[in-house]
Amino acid sequence: MPDSNDFYSELPLHKTSLSKLLGQAAAFQEVPDDWCVVITDIKNSTAAVQAGQHQLVNLVATGSIISAINMAKNKGIQIPFFFGGDGATILVPNELKEDVLQALTEHKENTLANFKMDLRVGCLDVSELYKQGKELKICKVALEKGFDIPLVLGEGLRFAEDIIKADSFQANLPAVSRPVLDLEGMECRWDKIEPPEKRLEVVCLLIDALEESTQRVVFQKVMTKIEEIYGPLPMRRPLSVQQLHLKVSWERIADEAKVKFGHRAYFYVLLNWMLTGLGRIYFALYSRGREYLQELVEWSDTLVIDGRINTVISGTAQQRAELLE
Repeated sequence: MPDSNDFYSELPLHKTSLSKLLGQAAAFQEVPDDWCVVITDIKNSTAAVQAGQHQLVNLVATGSIISAINMAKNKGIQIPFFFGGDGATILVPNELKEDVLQALTEHKENTLANFKMDLRVGCLDVSELYKQGKELKICKVALEKGFDIPLVLGEGLRFAEDIIKADSFQANLPAVSRPVLDLEGMECRWDKIEPPEKRLEVVCLLIDALEESTQRVVFQKVMTKIEEIYGPLPMRRPLSVQQLHLKVSWERIADEAKVKFGHRAYFYVLLNWMLTGLGRIYFALYSRGREYLQELVEWSDTLVIDGRINTVISGTAQQRAELLE
């Protein structure tokens, strides 16, 4: 039998438009029942955003994903994930379950101690979703060269999210016996993004299907219309290299250090404050720096299909009216 740990890495990588891919039912495979759904979510995140902590909320949520990815990478396993702004949804094989939960428990404790934010962490076995009659199918699609994302159909992730976010849910998280949290590679040094030039608006679009059985067909129709009206992904992406600006802030890098290490880590803050300042020169003068910025734009996470369509689109008011009609 094939190793279940390799399930996601061995999924075929589809190189076609999303509208065409959603028309192929056979492209989606059931997630193995010996995998689990890990959910993280910052409680009262809306109040934190309103208090001006939007970037910190995003950073903590991103840490959930990076910690799981690094844990999986150390064991040679690829895992799919979905960023939710104030939390994340991550699919992991049971072999990784305890390790990932322990890392997330450490992340949760650091977040509470340093920022007084309560990061909810929970896990539900995929086998339990199937027992409840929920569907959880997945495929992998290449959006850009070197950048692929998972697509999920079914109500499985929503069902798991509703259970784990309920006040009555008991997480039963493992005790942190030793430091295991690894957030290597996580940073956020960019200033807020303004709307694209020569565009009138940015649309945040959330689409749900009323019935699980019609979900794939509904999503195919929606993505077909989005592609017809707004064009392919590069044309509707609300991000460009010209909009990317590094924002060097001692406090921002200090927050990053506290998320990564659980404390301020002064040497890390000083070193990265200096390197971020030099980054402006690197991006302006060196071709590899400009290539990196272009990759950052192309790999930006502006489309998620995790049982719902969540996408951010730039376009005109006329295009929006046409889409809504």
